[in-house]
Amino acid sequence: LPSNASLALILSAGEENTNEGLDADFAQISGHFNYQPSDYLYVSVLLGQQERSFNISVAPDLDSTIYSLALNFAPADFTEISVRADSSVSASLFSIQTRENETFSINLNQRLLGMLNLGLSCGETSASYLSAIAANDETRSDEYEFFDARLSFDILERGAISFFFRDLSNVSDVALFGYEGSQHGVEANIAF
Repeated sequence: LPSNASLALILSAGEENTNEGLDADFAQISGHFNYQPSDYLYVSVLLGQQERSFNISVAPDLDSTIYSLALNFAPADFTEISVRADSSVSASLFSIQTRENETFSINLNQRLLGMLNLGLSCGETSASYLSAIAANDETRSDEYEFFDARLSFDILERGAISFFFRDLSNVSDVALFGYEGSQHGVEANIAF
Protein backbone atom coordinates (compact mmCIF):
# COMPACT_ATOMS: atom_id res chain seq x y z
CA LEU A 1 0.00 0.00 0.00
CA PRO A 2 1.14 3.60 -0.47
CA SER A 3 2.45 5.48 2.55
CA ASN A 4 -0.82 7.40 2.94
CA ALA A 5 -2.88 4.20 3.36
CA SER A 6 -2.99 1.29 5.80
CA LEU A 7 -4.83 -2.00 6.02
CA ALA A 8 -5.33 -4.23 9.08
CA LEU A 9 -7.00 -7.55 9.83
CA ILE A 10 -8.49 -7.66 13.33
CA LEU A 11 -9.45 -10.85 15.17
CA SER A 12 -11.05 -10.61 18.60
CA ALA A 13 -12.86 -12.89 21.00
CA GLY A 14 -14.23 -12.50 24.48
CA GLU A 15 -17.00 -13.06 26.97
CA GLU A 16 -19.75 -10.67 27.99
CA ASN A 17 -21.40 -10.99 31.41
CA THR A 18 -24.46 -9.00 32.44
CA ASN A 19 -26.59 -9.02 35.60
CA GLU A 20 -30.00 -9.20 33.94
CA GLY A 21 -29.25 -10.25 30.36
CA LEU A 22 -27.69 -13.37 28.96
CA ASP A 23 -23.98 -14.07 29.21
CA ALA A 24 -22.43 -14.63 25.79
CA ASP A 25 -19.17 -15.59 24.13
CA PHE A 26 -18.35 -13.62 21.00
CA ALA A 27 -15.87 -13.85 18.16
CA GLN A 28 -15.27 -11.12 15.62
CA ILE A 29 -13.27 -10.74 12.44
CA SER A 30 -12.94 -7.40 10.67
CA GLY A 31 -10.84 -5.49 8.21
CA HIS A 32 -9.80 -1.88 8.80
CA PHE A 33 -8.71 0.45 5.96
CA ASN A 34 -7.39 4.01 6.40
CA TYR A 35 -6.57 6.39 3.57
CA GLN A 36 -5.44 10.02 3.59
CA PRO A 37 -5.25 11.23 -0.03
CA SER A 38 -4.47 14.83 1.01
CA ASP A 39 -3.96 17.06 4.04
CA TYR A 40 -7.66 17.94 3.82
CA LEU A 41 -9.27 14.51 3.60
CA TYR A 42 -9.13 11.34 5.70
CA VAL A 43 -11.18 8.17 5.15
CA SER A 44 -11.54 5.24 7.54
CA VAL A 45 -13.53 2.05 6.86
CA LEU A 46 -14.07 -0.98 9.09
CA LEU A 47 -16.13 -3.98 7.98
CA GLY A 48 -16.56 -7.24 9.82
CA GLN A 49 -18.69 -10.06 11.16
CA GLN A 50 -19.49 -10.92 14.77
CA GLU A 51 -20.94 -14.17 16.13
CA ARG A 52 -22.45 -14.40 19.63
CA SER A 53 -23.07 -17.68 21.41
CA PHE A 54 -25.36 -17.43 24.44
CA ASN A 55 -25.03 -19.49 27.59
CA ILE A 56 -28.40 -21.26 27.34
CA SER A 57 -29.15 -23.98 24.82
CA VAL A 58 -32.49 -22.54 23.62
CA ALA A 59 -30.85 -19.31 22.43
CA PRO A 60 -29.57 -19.54 18.84
CA ASP A 61 -26.27 -17.93 17.88
CA LEU A 62 -26.50 -14.37 16.59
CA ASP A 63 -24.52 -13.44 13.46
CA SER A 64 -24.23 -9.69 12.85
CA THR A 65 -22.45 -7.55 10.29
CA ILE A 66 -20.60 -4.63 11.88
CA TYR A 67 -19.16 -1.58 10.17
CA SER A 68 -17.75 1.85 10.75
CA LEU A 69 -17.34 4.48 8.02
CA ALA A 70 -15.77 7.86 8.73
CA LEU A 71 -14.99 10.77 6.43
CA ASN A 72 -13.05 13.73 7.85
CA PHE A 73 -12.72 16.88 5.76
CA ALA A 74 -10.65 19.93 6.74
CA PRO A 75 -11.41 22.62 4.11
CA ALA A 76 -9.54 25.36 5.99
CA ASP A 77 -7.27 25.88 8.96
CA PHE A 78 -9.03 25.18 12.27
CA THR A 79 -12.11 23.77 10.51
CA GLU A 80 -13.02 20.09 10.47
CA ILE A 81 -16.19 18.40 9.24
CA SER A 82 -16.75 14.71 9.82
CA VAL A 83 -19.44 12.26 8.80
CA ARG A 84 -19.74 8.87 10.52
CA ALA A 85 -21.88 5.76 10.14
CA ASP A 86 -21.50 2.87 12.57
CA SER A 87 -23.10 -0.48 13.27
CA SER A 88 -22.54 -2.40 16.50
CA VAL A 89 -23.96 -5.13 18.72
CA SER A 90 -24.19 -5.01 22.51
CA ALA A 91 -25.94 -6.64 25.42
CA SER A 92 -29.28 -5.09 26.30
CA LEU A 93 -30.11 -3.78 29.76
CA PHE A 94 -33.28 -5.86 29.48
CA SER A 95 -33.39 -9.55 30.26
CA ILE A 96 -32.83 -12.08 27.46
CA GLN A 97 -32.26 -9.48 24.73
CA THR A 98 -29.46 -8.25 22.50
CA ARG A 99 -29.28 -4.77 21.02
CA GLU A 100 -28.16 -3.96 17.46
CA ASN A 101 -27.33 -0.29 16.80
CA GLU A 102 -26.90 1.76 13.65
CA THR A 103 -25.72 5.36 14.12
CA PHE A 104 -25.27 8.21 11.65
CA SER A 105 -23.77 11.56 12.72
CA ILE A 106 -22.39 14.79 11.29
CA ASN A 107 -19.89 16.87 13.28
CA LEU A 108 -18.36 20.32 12.88
CA ASN A 109 -15.39 21.68 14.83
CA GLN A 110 -14.45 25.31 14.24
CA ARG A 111 -11.95 27.69 15.83
CA LEU A 112 -13.43 31.18 16.26
CA LEU A 113 -11.59 34.48 16.81
CA GLY A 114 -8.40 32.58 17.60
CA MET A 115 -9.56 31.71 21.11
CA LEU A 116 -12.94 29.94 20.99
CA ASN A 117 -13.69 26.39 19.90
CA LEU A 118 -17.17 25.57 18.60
CA GLY A 119 -18.34 21.98 18.29
CA LEU A 120 -21.67 21.01 16.72
CA SER A 121 -22.93 17.45 16.33
CA CYS A 122 -26.22 15.92 15.26
CA GLY A 123 -27.26 12.42 14.44
CA GLU A 124 -29.57 9.52 15.00
CA THR A 125 -29.33 5.96 16.26
CA SER A 126 -31.63 3.12 15.27
CA ALA A 127 -31.72 0.42 17.94
CA SER A 128 -33.28 -3.02 17.46
CA TYR A 129 -33.85 -5.20 20.50
CA LEU A 130 -33.67 -8.89 19.62
CA SER A 131 -35.06 -11.75 21.68
CA ALA A 132 -32.20 -14.16 22.30
CA ILE A 133 -34.53 -17.12 22.85
CA ALA A 134 -36.99 -16.51 19.99
CA ALA A 135 -34.80 -16.95 16.90
CA ASN A 136 -33.40 -13.44 17.40
CA ASP A 137 -36.72 -11.87 16.41
CA GLU A 138 -37.09 -8.13 16.96
CA THR A 139 -39.12 -7.28 20.06
CA ARG A 140 -38.72 -3.50 20.06
CA SER A 141 -37.35 -0.74 17.83
CA ASP A 142 -36.17 2.75 18.91
CA GLU A 143 -35.17 5.85 16.94
CA TYR A 144 -32.93 8.14 18.99
CA GLU A 145 -32.04 11.64 17.73
CA PHE A 146 -29.59 14.12 19.26
CA PHE A 147 -28.09 17.57 18.76
CA ASP A 148 -25.02 18.73 20.70
CA ALA A 149 -23.43 22.19 20.84
CA ARG A 150 -20.30 23.07 22.82
CA LEU A 151 -18.40 26.36 23.03
CA SER A 152 -15.01 26.25 24.77
CA PHE A 153 -12.25 28.72 25.47
CA ASP A 154 -8.79 28.21 26.90
CA ILE A 155 -7.69 29.64 30.22
CA LEU A 156 -3.94 30.10 30.53
CA GLU A 157 -2.03 27.14 29.06
CA ARG A 158 -3.68 24.12 30.63
CA GLY A 159 -7.23 25.09 31.46
CA ALA A 160 -10.49 25.38 29.54
CA ILE A 161 -14.10 26.28 30.24
CA SER A 162 -16.94 24.92 28.11
CA PHE A 163 -20.63 25.73 27.81
CA PHE A 164 -22.69 22.88 26.40
CA PHE A 165 -26.24 22.13 25.27
CA ARG A 166 -27.76 18.78 24.30
CA ASP A 167 -31.23 18.14 22.87
CA LEU A 168 -32.42 14.55 22.53
CA SER A 169 -35.48 12.47 21.85
CA ASN A 170 -36.35 8.80 21.57
CA VAL A 171 -39.28 7.43 19.60
CA SER A 172 -40.07 3.80 20.35
CA ASP A 173 -42.65 1.39 19.00
CA VAL A 174 -43.30 0.64 22.69
CA ALA A 175 -44.73 3.95 23.92
CA LEU A 176 -43.41 3.46 27.47
CA PHE A 177 -39.82 4.02 26.24
CA GLY A 178 -40.37 7.25 24.28
CA TYR A 179 -39.06 10.52 25.74
CA GLU A 180 -37.70 13.99 24.96
CA GLY A 181 -35.22 16.02 26.96
CA SER A 182 -32.39 18.52 27.03
CA GLN A 183 -29.24 19.14 29.03
CA HIS A 184 -27.12 22.26 29.46
CA GLY A 185 -24.29 23.27 31.70
CA VAL A 186 -20.74 24.44 32.25
CA GLU A 187 -17.60 22.30 32.35
CA ALA A 188 -14.08 23.17 33.55
CA ASN A 189 -10.93 21.23 32.53
CA ILE A 190 -7.38 21.35 33.79
CA ALA A 191 -4.65 19.27 32.08
CA PHE A 192 -1.43 18.18 33.79
